[in-house]
Amino acid sequence: MHQVCPNTENLVLGKFGWDVPVILRNSEEIESSIRVSKKQMRQVKNPFGLEIPHPAAVSITRGITLTPDCLEDCILTCYWGCSVQKLHEALQKHVYCFRIKTPQALEDALYGEYIYRQQYFIKKTDKEEKYCQLPEDAQIAGFGRVPRSRYPLVALLTLADEEDREIYDIISVVSVIHIPDESYRLSCRILYQYLLLAQGQFHDLKVSCVLSLTSLCSIHLVCVDDSYPKLVQYLAFSDC
Repeated sequence: MHQVCPNTENLVLGKFGWDVPVILRNSEEIESSIRVSKKQMRQVKNPFGLEIPHPAAVSITRGITLTPDCLEDCILTCYWGCSVQKLHEALQKHVYCFRIKTPQALEDALYGEYIYRQQYFIKKTDKEEKYCQLPEDAQIAGFGRVPRSRYPLVALLTLADEEDREIYDIISVVSVIHIPDESYRLSCRILYQYLLLAQGQFHDLKVSCVLSLTSLCSIHLVCVDDSYPKLVQYLAFSDC
């Protein structure tokens, strides 16, 4: 049975047809949680899935293994040491300025505020593990004491083909991943996940708990803490 955090609001998780996991959301703006059940819901298929298969083996020095699970050809781009503030500014730019549907769009919004970038082309239904690691010459043993100004790793999944971006409501997924180091030994986990929609909205799947998308939108509950500042305020941009 699926568990959903209260503030996922207009996202409802369920299964349709041949036991295929999907996400449902309101077709109209929600005015009151009391009225949600009365509104018409429509099916929104999520083409992305991402798992951490060996969390106990993950560290800054050893790197991390990620397993994508996608319905279409995708691109997995990993950003080490991504600025907390710039990432959340980028999410607001997705709403107000331009859609983040490619790695380049996110990088333009980040203004280079990350330490290292790795990218993989993911074939449709390919579940091969992808290994990500900082280069030795980066000489990074950790990201300092908490609260931190940088996330250890941000993983972006985007659709590889332009035609596929016209089919799906969800055009990319941003996963913020904690990786333990000498300064902060909290075990590896997905801290936040954001579903970015073609219409310019994004849905945050984390409040007091984290819902991580795995195996094409099946979910599991993960404990987190608040050692990373989470900037969710609306920001004004003069450079959009």
